[in-house]
Amino acid sequence: MHDTAERGLVLVVDDAPDTLELIRRNLELARYAVLTASSVNEAKGLLERQKFDLCITDYHMPFASGIDLIRLVRKQHPDTAIIMITGYASVEGAVEAIKAGAEEYLSKPFTDDELLTMVDRIFEKRRERGDATAS
Repeated sequence: MHDTAERGLVLVVDDAPDTLELIRRNLELARYAVLTASSVNEAKGLLERQKFDLCITDYHMPFASGIDLIRLVRKQHPDTAIIMITGYASVEGAVEAIKAGAEEYLSKPFTDDELLTMVDRIFEKRRERGDATAS
């Protein structure tokens, strides 16, 4: 894992470059190591080479959705926590994301504090269960 991963390694997947940059910057300021992908396909490549503690994925992306990515992560990396983010929030979408394996669901636009609180809560739960490693 990266030397900068003091608190955990996070994969952020979103087809909007501004969203990727904003989330990356905020998580790095909070001492998380972050890799980004602009598509599910790009994320698959990173997941083949690296174990992530957390995956944050957008719901709606071209070619493959965040739900597709959640299912892949659940199947291949069951210990990786998942947050679904979306600009198209709905009860149905939230239920689908949680059923597919996401721990949390966050509607855009969200504040920096909302995101960091959610990420910190996920890592705290992992520490409490004893399955979070920052190595």
